[in-house]
Amino acid sequence: MITIPPPELTNNAHPNHALNNDTTLKNTIQTLIQTYNIRTIIETGTFLGETTAYLSTLTPSVHTIEINPFYHSLARTNITKWINDNTITPTTPPTLHYGPSSTILPDLIPTLQPPILYYLDAHWEPEHPLLNELETIGRTDNNPIIIIHDFQVPNTNLKYDFTTSTFNIHGDSGQPLNLQYIQPYLPPIYKTGYNYTYNNQDTALGDKIGVIIITPIIT
Repeated sequence: MITIPPPELTNNAHPNHALNNDTTLKNTIQTLIQTYNIRTIIETGTFLGETTAYLSTLTPSVHTIEINPFYHSLARTNITKWINDNTITPTTPPTLHYGPSSTILPDLIPTLQPPILYYLDAHWEPEHPLLNELETIGRTDNNPIIIIHDFQVPNTNLKYDFTTSTFNIHGDSGQPLNLQYIQPYLPPIYKTGYNYTYNNQDTALGDKIGVIIITPIIT
């Protein structure tokens, strides 16, 4: 089933709403780009194109992947409009890919210039490709920066998602997106080790959604 967002959401789409209105996260990403000399960003979960548009102003290469044809088409229309009316001035217009990240990432990643920052935000509705995305990154990239949105931050009230892959008859929402869930998939990505940090409940802005940021230990 294809989900179509309500008109009030689509009509109000704007790059200012990028990253769910979290200015603190915007600043964090800008710092990561400068610290690690990021040349490429891959986003999974384009949605309305708001975050895509914002990211395209930060690095020379931005690729975004969307499995929902309605969102893919709407995001393309939005981004084209924002470029044409000078709402955004991208370094290079972002490349929008339609389809599942599981089939697009394996061919895409080897063609791009590292280091790559991954912004993984496709875990919504029935499709939940996060572990597949991490496994693919582990096979095709080394020591990237990974940001996972909608992540469970311990001992906070920040919002987070559940995977429906373990949905059961008791009616719960399955496995929360947390460190325990993703940790087995990180060693192949970071062969010399990694650090991780969470966003802070006190400084998170906008919709106050949990985020994990994973960075390599370079020896």
